[in-house]
Amino acid sequence: MPSETQTTPASRREATIRLLELLALTGFAVAQPILGFMSNAVEFLLFRQAGPMEIIALAAVIVLAPPLVLWALGLLASMASPSRDGPPMWRPWPG
Repeated sequence: MPSETQTTPASRREATIRLLELLALTGFAVAQPILGFMSNAVEFLLFRQAGPMEIIALAAVIVLAPPLVLWALGLLASMASPSRDGPPMWRPWPG
């Protein structure tokens, strides 16, 4: 029987699915509006004399940082939760 500190393949799969869901949701809610705004305001990048790698790094941070932060917070909350199902935001709907 695995201890509570060990992760099972099912829990890893669930965590990966949650990360992908957060990636999709934050992509629509956060990244797309910011990247859309920046595509219309290229003066910001021209003023900073940003090179191609800086632009790619900025886009990667905009796309990846919000879901990774939220995912890490969710994992911390699930570790601190006394319930087996995890924090309330991840519990299945009743009924």
